[in-house]
Amino acid sequence: MKRNDIEVRLAALGAAVSLSALVFVAVVATFAGVEAPRAVPDRLPPIAADIRVTDPIPVAIVPGRIEVTGTRSTETAQSEPAAPAPRS
Repeated sequence: MKRNDIEVRLAALGAAVSLSALVFVAVVATFAGVEAPRAVPDRLPPIAADIRVTDPIPVAIVPGRIEVTGTRSTETAQSEPAAPAPRS
């Protein structure tokens, strides 16, 4: 290997290290002053805030499927309570 080849390789290595350091400093400077956004939960709508917690729906787990043994309610804010229909 000639001396000229070694000088070219060292110059290329120095340029690569210099460019890497420049990119690293640019990334650090860009994100140094940025604060992470806080996760603030949304307010619940009034209808969801007024929900009464009742007993959980009984569920039977059998091999291959999940069977809900409770009843399903279709009650909404604008309607009267509906007759519960069994869920299949």
